[in-house]
Parts: sequence; structure tokens; C-alpha cells
Amino acid sequence: MLPPMRPANLTWRNENAADVHAISIDTDAEKEKISLAFRSCLLASQYLWLSVSCLLASQYLWLSVVRAGHRIRAGHRIQVGLLHFLL
Repeated sequence: MLPPMRPANLTWRNENAADVHAISIDTDAEKEKISLAFRSCLLASQYLWLSVSCLLASQYLWLSVVRAGHRIRAGHRIQVGLLHFLL
């Protein structure tokens, strides 16, 4: 059985007789590339989480506006936070 394909900048070494292969990182430049890739993935996941949160918040706001519009059409009185107390 052939070992899996390896990237050009990483080396493979045989750790035991069971043909187990592991990645050994030789230089600081390779470590920095892996660190940068990890940070990029982390940043992308945080951006995705923020995007989903904003989408959910905007949908909630839009539904609130639509619901208020239906109440106004039905003749119900709409009370708005501090504005209600000031008037």
C-alpha cells in the first residue's frame, strides 16, 4: 500500500513498523504557514458567526416591523418604548 500524497513543503517519516506516517515540520517558515492558515480559518469562522447573527437580528427586526404594520391596519394602538412615556 502506498503512503498518502505529501505536500512539497512537508516531510514524512516512518515512526514504527506498522507503516504509520506522521508530518514533521522542519522550519520556522513552515510553522508560520500552518499558524497563518489556522488563524485564517478561525477568522473565517468568526466572520461567519457574525454574519449569521446579523442576519437573524435583521430578520427579527423585519418581523417586528411587519407585525406592527398589521396591528396598525387592524386598528390596535402601538406603544413604542420611551416615546410612549414622554407623550
